[in-house]
Amino acid sequence: MSAKTKFLESSGKFFHIYNRGVNGSPIFIEERNYDYFPQKLWLYLGQSAVKLIAYCLTPNHFHLLVKQEVPLRYRSLLEMRATDMRRR
Repeated sequence: MSAKTKFLESSGKFFHIYNRGVNGSPIFIEERNYDYFPQKLWLYLGQSAVKLIAYCLTPNHFHLLVKQEVPLRYRSLLEMRATDMRRR
């Protein structure tokens, strides 16, 4: 078991998650994108053991502060995302 897997399988930890557009390009193009992102975020987090503490959306990046409530397997997050992509 890798150190990363051990860390994810613990509980009560906080994570700062962030991402930005390629070469700093915008990821939120239209005003409605700022509404869509949190809707999807709540959908995913509602199916997981992660609690959203805070988030910040800017035109070219976002920040999330989440707390892992119970041990979580990284694979389950990937499976959840893959399931959503198949539904489209």
